[in-house]
Amino acid sequence: FDRSAVGEPQQLQARIDAYGATVVVSTPAQLSRWPALPGFATLRPVPRAFFSSGGPLAHAAALDYARAFDAAPTEIYGSTETGGIASRRQSDTAAWRPLAGIEARRAEDGALEVRSPHLGHDAWHRTDDAVQFDADGRFNLLGRLDRIVKLDGKRVSLPELEARLALHPYVAQAAAVLLAGASRERVGAVVALTDAGSAALCSEGRIALAKTLHRHLADYVDAVVLPRRWRFRIALPFDVRGKLPAAALAATFEPRAESAEVLAEA
Repeated sequence: FDRSAVGEPQQLQARIDAYGATVVVSTPAQLSRWPALPGFATLRPVPRAFFSSGGPLAHAAALDYARAFDAAPTEIYGSTETGGIASRRQSDTAAWRPLAGIEARRAEDGALEVRSPHLGHDAWHRTDDAVQFDADGRFNLLGRLDRIVKLDGKRVSLPELEARLALHPYVAQAAAVLLAGASRERVGAVVALTDAGSAALCSEGRIALAKTLHRHLADYVDAVVLPRRWRFRIALPFDVRGKLPAAALAATFEPRAESAEVLAEA
């Protein structure tokens, strides 16, 4: 195992050169950025496998690896309590297959429940992830149950809002968060823009861009639950583990002393 900190693609290439046959284990935050950097598709010798964990790898990034290396990274889904639960390779399927020794089932409310030797007991462990099983025993993740909220009597799935936003050509990634207001709660949307979206931001301004995305969502969801506040970024505020904490999303809407809007942080 080589735990050297690698800050540039050239450094990783040097480590691969030194070892020859390698397996790369990383996080979605790291792996999703790599295809845009020089030298990605020319790695030699090609690593025997890529593993990704800590969150779902974007489908577009998975396909970048499949095109360059004939297979998408093997993603591992799990938690601190359960250890690894399931795996998938998006060049084959979007569904997750439970790992050996793991039992999985769907609770009445749609939550994933698992039995794992890593738990230290034989009882079923409930997760906060909603799932749907297929006939082959694999499952698709439908979002976290704690991210289904109610506004003015209307239920809204924040993951569904994010998925709908991501269908627009201006949107590379999107994250929705519930914001506490003086009189009522509202949904805020943090959007990482594509090149086309960035061009629209520059040429039309943020108000016009927000209205465009607002109209796009209005075709899918009730007007009551549409985002009322928007933040446009170069990248979403992932933490060092590749997670996207709700607190970090909410912080992007806090008032700032400076008059500039933050587009990215490092």
